[in-house]
Amino acid sequence: MKCILFVGTCNKENILLDTGKLLTYAEKNVLIIDATFRQRLTRLLPFSDPKAFFHQMDGLYIGTAVTSPEGVSHYVERIQQEGAACDFVLLQSDMPVFLDPSLYDHLVGVTKQERDMIIGNIELLRVLTSHHSKRVLTMHHIIADYTSCSIEENYIRHAYSEIPIVWEEPSWIIPFDEVDYGIHVDSQFRGKVSIRGLSKPYQKVLYDLLARLTELDKQTIKLIRKFAKRRV
Repeated sequence: MKCILFVGTCNKENILLDTGKLLTYAEKNVLIIDATFRQRLTRLLPFSDPKAFFHQMDGLYIGTAVTSPEGVSHYVERIQQEGAACDFVLLQSDMPVFLDPSLYDHLVGVTKQERDMIIGNIELLRVLTSHHSKRVLTMHHIIADYTSCSIEENYIRHAYSEIPIVWEEPSWIIPFDEVDYGIHVDSQFRGKVSIRGLSKPYQKVLYDLLARLTELDKQTIKLIRKFAKRRV
């Protein structure tokens, strides 16, 4: 089982859902965990039982209201009790208890260009690196909803420069796209995660993410692409 942390103050639920959905096309069991203070995922999707904390939706397992790493283990055990192995845990959190790099196989920092999000991310990354003050962390980097303005990637990297992190190259840049926005809004109300129709730059980021973080071979990712093109 691989566990991947997505850390950042911006909304990144769609990235987790879309990545998880692609993994299901490779017959992988994916658990998405919302371990944030806001618990936005509980309001984002039309769960059959809004009061429950564990859900199955469109081939994905989703756990909410998780306040400790032990809570993640509890949901993994629930999946195993159903006779399935949990292949991937995609977790987003801004809670200090989850910001321990040793809990994860990969770390992904997610930001947007807004000032408050950059400042908020600096605070989270300081907590993350405080667990391993004697070594430098390696992280992947996503800039979402990227648009043309004076705040470019180099500015964001410079803002993080005093934090002991080595950023994997290249960063993943997801341009803001109205079509992507519309598809994601439709998905929220339908309760289905749709990949088909998403912009080419965004899909490229998703497939690059799979290649870098999941160790799936090229042939498997190629098959995932074929499934994604057919499914609505």
